[in-house]
Amino acid sequence: MKPLKMFVGIKQEKPFISVEGRKRRISTGFYNVLCVLTLGGFHMVCRYLPKVKHFLLSSPCSLSDADCVIVTSQNGRREFVDVLAYSTEEIPSLRRYSLEGKARVVDSLFSRLIYDVVSRRFVVPPEQKAVFRDFEELYSTEISKSPETERAEAIQRNIFYGRNVTSLPIPGVFDIVVKNTLNITFLSNIICLFVWRAVDYHNYAFVMGMLMLYSFVFTNWEEISHSIGMKKLVKRRTVKILRGGRFVEVDSREVYPGNIIYIEPCKEFPCDALVIRGDAITNECLLTGETVPIYKNADQLSVVYSGTDVLKSISTIPMSTNLRNENLCRVRSLTSKNRSRAAGMVGSIDVLGNSAVGMVLRTGFQTTRGQILKNMLNAKPVHNRFIREAEIIILGIVMVAMAVGIGMAYVLNKMGFDASTNLMYSLDLFFTFANPAIPTYLRVGTQLCYKKLIKKNIYCSNLNKIHLAGRIDTAVFDKTGTLTCEGLDLLCIDDLNRPVDDINKVAMVTRLGLSTCHLVYELDGRYSGDTLDLKMFIFSSSKLVQHENTRSVVIGGHNRIYGPILKEYNDSEEMVYYQKDRTHGGRFADIDGNADEEDKDLSPVLLDVDEGAKFNLSDECGEGQDGEINAVIMKTYEFDSNIRRMSVVVDDGDRKYVFTKGSPESIQEILKERPRGYEEKAKEYSLGGYRVISLAYKEISESADRASDESEMKFLALIVFSNKLKENSRRTVDELNKANIRNIMCTGDNILTAISVGKECRIVEEFVPVIFPVLEENAKSIFDVDWLCVGDEEEFTFDKVRLSLYRGNDRVSNNEFVVACEGREFDFFRNTHYFEFILEKGAIFARFNPGQKKALIENLRASGKITMFCGDGANDSGALSSADVGLALGQNEASLAANFTSSEISSVLDLIKEGRSAFVTSTATFKYVVSYCAIAYVVLVFLVLRKKFLSDLQTIHGDLLVSIPIAYMLTCFDASDKLFPSPPDTFLLPKKDFVPFCLTIALECLVLWILSLYGEPCPEISTQSITAELMFFVSTFIYIFNALYLSDCSPHRQSLKDNVLFKTFISFMILSTIAFLMVVYLFPEWTFLWLRGYNFVETDGFEIGLVLISAFSVTIAVFVVQPLVGRMLGDKSMQDMVPSKPEEKI
Repeated sequence: MKPLKMFVGIKQEKPFISVEGRKRRISTGFYNVLCVLTLGGFHMVCRYLPKVKHFLLSSPCSLSDADCVIVTSQNGRREFVDVLAYSTEEIPSLRRYSLEGKARVVDSLFSRLIYDVVSRRFVVPPEQKAVFRDFEELYSTEISKSPETERAEAIQRNIFYGRNVTSLPIPGVFDIVVKNTLNITFLSNIICLFVWRAVDYHNYAFVMGMLMLYSFVFTNWEEISHSIGMKKLVKRRTVKILRGGRFVEVDSREVYPGNIIYIEPCKEFPCDALVIRGDAITNECLLTGETVPIYKNADQLSVVYSGTDVLKSISTIPMSTNLRNENLCRVRSLTSKNRSRAAGMVGSIDVLGNSAVGMVLRTGFQTTRGQILKNMLNAKPVHNRFIREAEIIILGIVMVAMAVGIGMAYVLNKMGFDASTNLMYSLDLFFTFANPAIPTYLRVGTQLCYKKLIKKNIYCSNLNKIHLAGRIDTAVFDKTGTLTCEGLDLLCIDDLNRPVDDINKVAMVTRLGLSTCHLVYELDGRYSGDTLDLKMFIFSSSKLVQHENTRSVVIGGHNRIYGPILKEYNDSEEMVYYQKDRTHGGRFADIDGNADEEDKDLSPVLLDVDEGAKFNLSDECGEGQDGEINAVIMKTYEFDSNIRRMSVVVDDGDRKYVFTKGSPESIQEILKERPRGYEEKAKEYSLGGYRVISLAYKEISESADRASDESEMKFLALIVFSNKLKENSRRTVDELNKANIRNIMCTGDNILTAISVGKECRIVEEFVPVIFPVLEENAKSIFDVDWLCVGDEEEFTFDKVRLSLYRGNDRVSNNEFVVACEGREFDFFRNTHYFEFILEKGAIFARFNPGQKKALIENLRASGKITMFCGDGANDSGALSSADVGLALGQNEASLAANFTSSEISSVLDLIKEGRSAFVTSTATFKYVVSYCAIAYVVLVFLVLRKKFLSDLQTIHGDLLVSIPIAYMLTCFDASDKLFPSPPDTFLLPKKDFVPFCLTIALECLVLWILSLYGEPCPEISTQSITAELMFFVSTFIYIFNALYLSDCSPHRQSLKDNVLFKTFISFMILSTIAFLMVVYLFPEWTFLWLRGYNFVETDGFEIGLVLISAFSVTIAVFVVQPLVGRMLGDKSMQDMVPSKPEEKI
């Protein structure tokens, strides 16, 4: 039995996907024909019922016979994909995948799969393995390949990996036109045009047809323009790869794994490539959010990742073996321009251009950049409750319209209407109630909100998230760069005896550590590195001197040094030495970004050459001058987020030292002897909201490995940095607190510092105690956890069983407390009863890595919270993408994971306000359109039953001059200036609104039914009758009064009394309608002369009283009965929601 379905393991993604073999029943062209012939009905069935679509379009079959497949990811997303056939041309290496001379490939959004004939299943093509051998040997092997071998490899790579493309297909003009033509709204409107023509609504059909044509052309033009613009943004570039023994220029889409490629300076490198010769400097902002230049070196087996900018590239002479493990590498002057090369070919290895060379490892969506984009595309779909409920209501309207339509067809048949007339009037009635325009009003609020957000410099990438933004009840903030300012200021150096802020008062060995224990390096005449390292280096009043194969620091001298010298290189042939930033595998050991926030805590800073002039220093280092110390940095151990420290090995000519800096806890672990007051002083600074770094050292004879070098250390000093709150942080958090939105801080910083900043910005109230768990060294259960408290001076007791806090000897529990938790304890408490307690009471989450941030957001969402995450760095990308609403502060590439992007933390308030405004605006507009369709439907039903109909101009007047302008004006409200404590109701039509809304429509229908009885029935359908005239005027008043009532959506948007434009408009509508009524009944001669098309009937003026009485009755129903019933139901629902107090129970 051949398999119909199988599962495939996919690396770096979900554990598996399923592939089901299918055989097409009908072609794509025939499918399009059916969609047109059924006026979009077939298309809508296939769109909303995918299982029905798969059944109609294809049948199950074996994988070997399938010409299409259904690929399903683990989260349930399904994709219908055609099977592609490639000729294998009898290549031996493809025999395993060849079936009748064809290789069968599935190129889905989840992965590229190839059919394995032996295992009879689709499998992931084998990855290109890195070949670790000498470049000269690899190059010789490549150029010695025969043309036949190269051709076979090219065919195999094309089959396995496909084209190097990381962008989704951009629809063409034909695709756009077909999509919009098969749109259910457009096709329904076309039907309506024919129906209106058939019932003699010629003018109405012409006017509406012009509007539909304009809308159709405008929509297509806008989408086509966008498509053309997107195609222009798709950059076509050429790269140089090795083919036929020569380097030739090819389109970057024709690059495949295994190719040898030039790594030339460019924007967005097209693939993942292993550096096999030379060095390169890249900007990996796309992956990390940081603009620090990163070194890539062949000796370190570095990888240049797709999407990163290659700033400089050089083909180097290999360094001597004894220097390959050092953190210095020799390159040519990278400040000069790379030598230009003519496009074309390179003949031999001796004349390779002045660029690094790499071997392509991954292309397309298998690259690091491709995986990021794919994970975004494969994110779980957003379930918008508003849209879902609106669709249910629309479906209900359609079902009611169909049922009543069938009944009306029966009644009309009994009344003597012929079949064609019966059909036309039944269809007209159906489309009056099930108006095709109803769905378009669902997104009016979000579209207008989107434009308002852009004006406030908030950019949205997912309109479905706007409504969710208005329902947020939990806001989670990153600390550094989000709540606090980006930069740090060095406050003091404290050796536990006294804090000093003058470098001349610092002990020389401490100054030596400050001058050398950093990762400051130079690029194009500028110092670059983390702000923390640069601030510390500038405070040391040292200068960085570069010699061949070494990097040294000069301290002291005759003249006082106030800061670093920034060298400028003029000679293009000068040899310059740069410090490597990362070693192989360090930065991207975890592509998801498990770099700790302490590593990213500060954005990189570039100090320009011009700044060096103000230091008034010479470029000469002057070894041996009086008072100078020349310290050579021999080795660097980079910052490790697991142990939270970095180290350097330094030689000052007489002695060798190891200097280590890191978090106070990590340095404490490697101290030979803990100094008195160490923990207390570090805690004191942390509680003050300062960033604390501990510095330690020891003398050594020779450097060994990291573990040995970082042991038995001696404490030197605490380096204290101040980190100020952003100007709007406290105001933003205060307003969120007033709106009953829970605020949480999630950071990689120290827990005491986080608590201090949390209190400063009011995430935690000043006098509210904060408790946090601390695991014992070898904790095995939750009972091995101690709970500490940060609060006022009183003593607290925490009951681990009841999870209650007691003040002093008071046995009454105190619920006014919050919980702080570090990442280690957070993971430890999973699957325990403490975990839910921490999620419920937690306000500060510290020492969290990116994975833990993401897990926190996912657990908050799982507990029913609608969560926003606000962060600024790439290590926040997981949390940003997992949150219901993600707001990225900054324009770096990490913002790809966020739904919204801005530069100010106050945007949180604007986003929530606009989201709430959009939600209530969409709700009000939707209710109005539904009520309009219901009233218009009832008017026509009552009139048709008496063989009467509205005239052509009456219908145009009701639609174009009343309902459409009113629907538009309902959206012309600004968001509220303040956040109300309660969010908008999560339901589109809750019980307290649904019942009075339906009751009001019923009362309005009752008024219209009574009016429909006025006058005698007509022997045949007539558009001129007093009944139609009365119902025309009364329905107009109904539309206006309904809109006036629904317009008041305060407090979540501008109140009606503050909107002068809407008040002016609605007053004009009421007065103009009354004036129109008076003219018709008081000046009949003028009416019949100028308003003949309305088909008004000449009367004695008595009917004006009926209209005014009916309008008054409608006013009572809308403005008295509706709010009264809603208030009664609202009070009852509030009583049901409030639990009874314990003392009230007997």
